[in-house]
Amino acid sequence: MLEAELSDIQERYFHMSLKYAEVEAERLFHNLRKEVNGLRIGLEMRIAQLESEKSSLLQKEVGLMEETKRLLSEKEILSLKVENLLGKINLLESDLSFFVENEIEDGLKGLKMKMFDGSKNEHSPESCEERWDDEEEVVAAERASEVNFADEISGINTGPPSPTSSNESSVTS
Repeated sequence: MLEAELSDIQERYFHMSLKYAEVEAERLFHNLRKEVNGLRIGLEMRIAQLESEKSSLLQKEVGLMEETKRLLSEKEILSLKVENLLGKINLLESDLSFFVENEIEDGLKGLKMKMFDGSKNEHSPESCEERWDDEEEVVAAERASEVNFADEISGINTGPPSPTSSNESSVTS
């Protein structure tokens, strides 16, 4: 009988151990399932965040590509404009050098003509400075006669008329 009781106790203990192990296994399984679900949700959220960042980066990349294309196009246009301006500058330089050469040649021709005319006609002034001096003397004489005439009219000068008050110039050439 003792053996039967012992065997019965062992069997009950075995069944209780199995039941406890089964309950414990279910509890562990349930806890693991909750943990896995939490990890899955966290992973899905991280994946969604990374997808959003990826989308944002792709949009930025597209924007940067468009900006790069626009800048390259603008650079091409500016390069063409610079080439055009350089061509115009080269044309202007050649025109200017041609103009300067022609002006120098014309000036030399005119100077040679004046020198040739000056050697032919001995009575003509020899330089531009002499002609300028003559013109200055004529202008000065005209001004002096105008001032003296105005003085005589106003009665300021009561003495005899000065020699410059006449229309003749006192300066001789």
